[in-house]
Amino acid sequence: MNLRTVHGFTVPSIHLNGTGGTTLREEYANAYEALNKAVEAFVNTTCNARDFYVQDQGAFDKARHERAEALEQLRKSQHYVGSVLMGICDQM
Repeated sequence: MNLRTVHGFTVPSIHLNGTGGTTLREEYANAYEALNKAVEAFVNTTCNARDFYVQDQGAFDKARHERAEALEQLRKSQHYVGSVLMGICDQM
């Protein structure tokens, strides 16, 4: 049995007994578009030191670090969905 992968991610195989290729493509394309919008919206959120200075020292640095980690997770999800979408499209 072959393992179909793109960028190290396992991709569903399009075959007669499985989910249709068009359905898979549309679902993953919708997810990819939604993640693109989420990344864009998140990048445009405010993270300013003036919103943290009334807290403990280092609050802004901690918030900025947490924000960067959250953005990285969104981008990883975006990469995963895009890779699977590419693998689906390659089969059609």
